Amino acid sequence: MSPPRAYVEHVAIWVKDVHWHIKFFHDVCGMTMREVQGTLEEPVQYWTLGGMQFMAKPNYAGPEGRLGHLGDV
Repeated sequence: MSPPRAYVEHVAIWVKDVHWHIKFFHDVCGMTMREVQGTLEEPVQYWTLGGMQFMAKPNYAGPEGRLGHLGDV
């Protein structure tokens, strides 16, 4: 019997500027949209093919890109 496998399906981060992150990961890494919560103009959460989830929190005063969670399947 094979040992169980574990892997990360996506990495979720809180971001102030969700549009900046969407553009950066698309332009630099080629990651396209898998799913969006909200609208494309005003996304609340945005998932990429490639394993990123951006959770918008525009009023946060701390550093950008705080880990929200690691998701598995």
